[in-house]
Amino acid sequence: MKKIIYCLLILGFLISCKECKSGQKEPEVSFEMEGVYSVHEGRIFKDLTKGDLSLDYGGICLEIQKPDAAVVRFVGLKEIKDISMKWSKVEEGKHKIEYHGNEAFLYDYEIWKGKGPYMILMLSLQNSKPSNDDTKQYTSVTKQFNSALDDCTSYTREEMSQESDPGPDN
Repeated sequence: MKKIIYCLLILGFLISCKECKSGQKEPEVSFEMEGVYSVHEGRIFKDLTKGDLSLDYGGICLEIQKPDAAVVRFVGLKEIKDISMKWSKVEEGKHKIEYHGNEAFLYDYEIWKGKGPYMILMLSLQNSKPSNDDTKQYTSVTKQFNSALDDCTSYTREEMSQESDPGPDN
């Protein structure tokens, strides 16, 4: 009889366990520089390419690849344009992106490795890390964990095609 009661208690516990998903683990995420990023604002890359871009774009994705390649994807509603650039580590927390002699820099900004991880970098034309308050000197770049460049493109196009919320009527 005791065995039956213990089995029922264990079974009841397992059924009520909210975070038990039949042994599934959360996907591993990498906090290395390599990966796909969503770029918050395009002005830094526009300055870096100095008008090499004739595409009317609404969003930008960035893929950093080993050992030293970076692909900047300018996303329009109907077309995309990829531009290859070089990247390198300058020092801990600082990386350089080069395009035809022009340079931009990526700086560590916010990294959270707990539940719901995220990694946000600063993208700036300045050789030294800008102040967090000086938002005119940088734009944020957010890592898309476990994502491919095409996934970022699809997500960016989805955001572009959504109608903006007009807000409450006053």
